[in-house]
Amino acid sequence: MRRENTTKYALLGLLNFRPMTGYEIRQLIEESIGHFWHESYGQIYPVLKKLHFRGLVTRKKCRKAGKPERHEYGISAKGRKLLFEWLSREPKQERVRNELLLKLHFAFMGDVEDHLRNVMQYCKRQKEKIKTFEWIRSDYFKPLQKDPGFPYWEAELSYGLHITKARLEWAEETISKLKRIARKPVTKGA
Repeated sequence: MRRENTTKYALLGLLNFRPMTGYEIRQLIEESIGHFWHESYGQIYPVLKKLHFRGLVTRKKCRKAGKPERHEYGISAKGRKLLFEWLSREPKQERVRNELLLKLHFAFMGDVEDHLRNVMQYCKRQKEKIKTFEWIRSDYFKPLQKDPGFPYWEAELSYGLHITKARLEWAEETISKLKRIARKPVTKGA
């Protein structure tokens, strides 16, 4: 069974805030849902075109001083109806694709130092993400506290912090294990 492409719902949800150009959508993704949902320019523009063709978004040309003409998209009544229907459905089960875990699965075939370095880099990235989430909670969220979306955004942030702290704990534990493996002498067969 083919999986439904949820990019359209991410775009409809963002356009439900306000009309935007594709570039503005990409910027908003980076500032908001980009911590847990990735959409590339290569995905955004073709999906916007399909949404417009299906009457789920409106499109108008706009020009800002000193910039080339762009298309600004807005959600249509039909698009809003589809978005709200999607919001009411149970989410699909996540599929996990984690290259680090895939490499660890086959790690016994390679050099433990390479795998140790990879997990240490992963650990560093988790620490950086935690700092970012803490900044969002302390600074970015302050002016949003009265917004009706705030409790939901705060729940997303809490999820991100919990998951990232768990990943960090796992990475630190794995680093300890890999260091022990690296210290073991290699024994040759008789």
